[in-house]
Amino acid sequence: ARTGQDEEEDAEGEAGEAPAEAHTARPVLFDRPTEADLLAALASVPHLEDVAAALAWDMTFAATFGPLAAALEDLQKRDVLAQAGVAFLCVAPGSLERTTLGVRFVRIPATAEEQDLSDAISASQYTRAAAIFTGICHQRPASAESLMFYVGQGLRTVAPEGRMPVLVGMLSRLPEHTALTFGGLLVPEIQKLPDWEAAAVASCRHLPASLFPAVRLAVIGRVTGVAGWVEAFRLGTRQPAEPYQDWPISAVAAPPAPAAAT
Repeated sequence: ARTGQDEEEDAEGEAGEAPAEAHTARPVLFDRPTEADLLAALASVPHLEDVAAALAWDMTFAATFGPLAAALEDLQKRDVLAQAGVAFLCVAPGSLERTTLGVRFVRIPATAEEQDLSDAISASQYTRAAAIFTGICHQRPASAESLMFYVGQGLRTVAPEGRMPVLVGMLSRLPEHTALTFGGLLVPEIQKLPDWEAAAVASCRHLPASLFPAVRLAVIGRVTGVAGWVEAFRLGTRQPAEPYQDWPISAVAAPPAPAAAT
């Protein structure tokens, strides 16, 4: 089922993504919010945006529902989130440069489909494409590699000069560990493009002003061996910190243990 957010994002088209501030939900103050108020607010958070920041959680819902992690965990256990058609990813802090060292949550599509990924790329909507890519990779990780067929399908309808910005834009919007674990799947598509390494660096420099898109690209470059991506974003600053694990909110109390050695 398509949401109002999907329709709004469709309007962005090849003209590019809307400014980040346009994707921030405005907090609504309640005397004593109900669970229905909470669910409506959660459903209004744009995909891949920080839930606590978008809802000004401490000012709006914390007094009634407690910490965000506990509230989402409770809704998850009672299957309320699934019934409401909303889903979230728990993301550990990516580096000490974050404004908080606590875990944070971003919204992801609850029912992401592969063809939706192709359609978003075809329309040059890299934020929407990154959200769908993230949702599928975490909900159905076995399907991750097959996603590249749909990525290629979408790219074929994008003008040649617009393909690199879409791919790099997707990488810039993936949560940290998602980028590290699955972002490398996009590298072969990037390498098919003319003068791909220089073009990728140039595209990253034109993303919305933030160090974090550059850090994500540098991290992926370090893992995949694209040295130019790492060097281009050193800029005399700190090295990117190793991303922490992302895990589903059902496991927020205890992140998954490493697999036993065989």
